[in-house]
Amino acid sequence: MPSRSRFPLRSSARPCGGVVVDPLLTTFAVDTASQDQSYPDVAYDATTDHYTYVYEDRFSGTDNDIFRTTLTSSGTFAHSGYIDGSSANWY
Repeated sequence: MPSRSRFPLRSSARPCGGVVVDPLLTTFAVDTASQDQSYPDVAYDATTDHYTYVYEDRFSGTDNDIFRTTLTSSGTFAHSGYIDGSSANWY
């Protein structure tokens, strides 16, 4: 018969407060383009329930621009565009 060990939980080892677990409800691709893109970032706006992601887009060999896309929480396209469409490098 295997031996059993018991380790009583001390009051000092008990967690304080509630435990919050954020469940993963859904996933979706935000961009499937094959161009040269880098430095992605994403932000969530709880008031509109939208996500906006940005990344650096290599427009040419000497011009990197910032592109943004906004999606609903279900992944539906809302709007997009260049934040910087000039010939100046933003990095």
